[in-house]
Amino acid sequence: MEILKRWTENEINILKENYSLPDFGQYEFVRSTFPLTGTLITLTVCLGLFCGLFCRPEDKVFKINELIRQGQFAKAEVLLNKILSSSSNVDADIYNSLGCVRLQLYKGQEAYEAFSTAIEKAENDDALSAYLHNRGRLFYQADDLTSAAKDYEQSVKLAKELRQHTACQLYQTYKALKYRKKMNR
Repeated sequence: MEILKRWTENEINILKENYSLPDFGQYEFVRSTFPLTGTLITLTVCLGLFCGLFCRPEDKVFKINELIRQGQFAKAEVLLNKILSSSSNVDADIYNSLGCVRLQLYKGQEAYEAFSTAIEKAENDDALSAYLHNRGRLFYQADDLTSAAKDYEQSVKLAKELRQHTACQLYQTYKALKYRKKMNR
């Protein structure tokens, strides 16, 4: 409408007299004739792909990690114990998670047992390094600085590719450990 306002009345009259709408029947070949069954099949496939890519099933490990992230350690411990009681072949990560949860719940001896089992079951040096670091945290919190230093040192030796953040964190923990050892003397 705004474009028509810019045109003069004479130009509008010339346009009306000389322009005729084309017969759109000649463009019938462009029309899509996609059948309803094809549309339904396409929608079903797209929905299946969407659910497969973005809708994760609520498995126990995913739920446990979510509970830990939310700080619901007691509920996470219950689920971890159910996994341990229901299966005889549990991987080391479950024991490590159980140790971390029990560490947060101030269950030192039980956390130690879980971390030690994770260390025994570790399948590679990177995982073993993480488990030793976590057990070192337990010793550090319990003021067993000698054991903490031993686990931290072994953890650093085993780590193959430490990311910068992890390396700094380990260094700061080790530095604080040495400082506390010096203050205790």
